[in-house]
Amino acid sequence: MKKNHKKVIQYLLGVLLGIAVISFAFWAYKVYFVSGHKKSIAFNKTEYAVGEPVYITATGTGSDWIGIYKESDNPRKVNPIYWYYVDDDTHDSGEPYDIKEQKSNKSRKEAFYLPEGTYKAFLLYENGYYAIDEAKMEVKGEGLPSAPVSLEYFQEQVQSGMADGKVRVEFSDQMSDITRNIVLYWADDKGKLEEYTSLAKFKVEGTVTWHQMYPHTIIPAEATRLLAYGNNEYGDSKEFAEYRLRHNSGYTLDEKSMRGSFNVVSDIHINENGGSQEAAKHFEGALKDIEMFNKDSWGLFVVGDIADTGNANEYDKMWDIARLHGGGLPIYLAVGNHDLVLDEMKGKTVFMENAGVSTIYYEKIIQGYHFLCMGSEKAGNQAYFSEQQLKWLEDTLNSCREENSKKPVFLFVHQPLGNTVAGSLPGQGWDGVSDENDCAEKFRSILKSNPQIIMFNGHTHWDMNSEKTLHYKTEELPFVLNTASVAYLWSSYDIPEGEFLEGSQGYFVRIYEDKVIVLGRDFLVNKFIPSAMFVCDFKE
Repeated sequence: MKKNHKKVIQYLLGVLLGIAVISFAFWAYKVYFVSGHKKSIAFNKTEYAVGEPVYITATGTGSDWIGIYKESDNPRKVNPIYWYYVDDDTHDSGEPYDIKEQKSNKSRKEAFYLPEGTYKAFLLYENGYYAIDEAKMEVKGEGLPSAPVSLEYFQEQVQSGMADGKVRVEFSDQMSDITRNIVLYWADDKGKLEEYTSLAKFKVEGTVTWHQMYPHTIIPAEATRLLAYGNNEYGDSKEFAEYRLRHNSGYTLDEKSMRGSFNVVSDIHINENGGSQEAAKHFEGALKDIEMFNKDSWGLFVVGDIADTGNANEYDKMWDIARLHGGGLPIYLAVGNHDLVLDEMKGKTVFMENAGVSTIYYEKIIQGYHFLCMGSEKAGNQAYFSEQQLKWLEDTLNSCREENSKKPVFLFVHQPLGNTVAGSLPGQGWDGVSDENDCAEKFRSILKSNPQIIMFNGHTHWDMNSEKTLHYKTEELPFVLNTASVAYLWSSYDIPEGEFLEGSQGYFVRIYEDKVIVLGRDFLVNKFIPSAMFVCDFKE
């Protein structure tokens, strides 16, 4: 009996072992082979120069994916620098692809140009992190630009807290010919200020370059130094030149005297009808940033182009995102050209239903401050305001002026007037208000008579790191601000008419008794933009 019992156990163990072997063999076949071909990954060579295209070939199924990492990275703990699916709508198994043209992770931005070092490519199994195969390659050569040898800063009003003035940046005679730009950073004694992006970059003009700092911008209170780096498509130089600021050069943002704050964004372009989902992710990120860093915000004003095609389901998606990530933040809408793009009349109706108003132009009073939203009454790139809307604007502003002529009034209009802010300047192609029935001229006339206005425009998507993001008030026009875009940006850095730039930007606005401080915000990196941090002063 005992022998029979032992034989039964041995038999069962053998059966189980056989099943395990067969299962493992089937799994191994599935993992390592597809259509009779081994699943594998390989670079087209093992050594590259900095900046050179890096081609990789992988075989696998649609759910297998490629991740590029630094050699020291653990794929289970950090995001890949670049990645793609082996076999999907845009890739074919067994075909070579330049890894730098694939999807990237914003958290690995510093490694996008693949600086000198050793890298690994992993073929990862079916959306997971099990490595089927791997390949290694090395990048050699600096690729980075030369660093400046000196930096001088000629501030117009020393210790005013304002950055207005010029800088002089000098390179040595041995400056590398791959040094394209100069990038400045505000810094303290420890290094770059972590809460701020760089200032707007500018082009190298030779061994000596002069640059005008953007007017009316703020020096952060904690800044003790200004740093200058060389820059090109591979990143910033390793070294830098510095200028030490005078004591207390920064502008202190007094929290105690602040009366309140709100936020402004534009051009969120939510599309539920086959468009890119990147815009929705950017809007979600902007809401999370505001919830984290401006919990007491009076509300978020969206300066048009809410719905990419004007359909009701796009507004539904916008509100879904707001409910999930907005923390109860009130949202106020101004109409944009995309909100009317498919059907002018239906677009207006859907907009008004979602804005909770009976006309496309309306007023909100929050904590005693007046917020006015205007909008085009005709579809098209240029805004058209009827006589009734212009009369409403004039009457409303007269009432505001009678109430308190020194108190700011906030005006939100999707399209900018020509030659006012970035995107609407000559050659940029975004003169946004119609001349029909002298609409633009009449609008300018009303604005001219009301210097207490601060107007926010969208439409152009122009990067806040551009010249004339702020039109400082003159005798002809009040304060006007380019609000950029949440969905994506446009930049005239290389060509006047602009080109696509990935990004997501908006404003944190702080109200004081005699001034308004407008702080540009980069929602992708959760930092303030020094070249778009302005003081709108209402002192006599």
